[in-house]
Amino acid sequence: MFRSLLGALFSLGLVACQSDDAQTELVELADIGVACVWQEAPESNLSDGLLSFVADAPAEVQVILENCASGCATDVEATCDVTESAGVLEVTAGGSYSLPTGDVGCDDICVPVTAICPTSSLSAGSYALSYAGESAALTVPDEPTSSPCTDAAD
Repeated sequence: MFRSLLGALFSLGLVACQSDDAQTELVELADIGVACVWQEAPESNLSDGLLSFVADAPAEVQVILENCASGCATDVEATCDVTESAGVLEVTAGGSYSLPTGDVGCDDICVPVTAICPTSSLSAGSYALSYAGESAALTVPDEPTSSPCTDAAD
């Protein structure tokens, strides 16, 4: 009797590690991680594999809020915004993802939580990329150099 009941439960899907209506917890992220800035550039703008910035063109800021969320992460979302004022590119970012509660098996992978946001057109000059209390210098145009990033914020 017990074996047939257990078999029926498995065949109906009532015994599982995680059901469709499993409880989840929301993980929210705000202004943490690292921000980098770069420009989409034509091949002539690359020298020795390093990117140089050009004046009067927009750039993009990538924010990595979390580089290794659990393989169980679902509903991953991230946004960012960048404003320029007095030579400072001020970046704010936020994101979230859901994790199942309880003892569930997850894939052994990392799920990055990243956002990309455009800057306005950048005139020639010096800028500071500011994110989460950290900053990095950027000069437009500049000698070929790697794209600047802030240090990681906790």
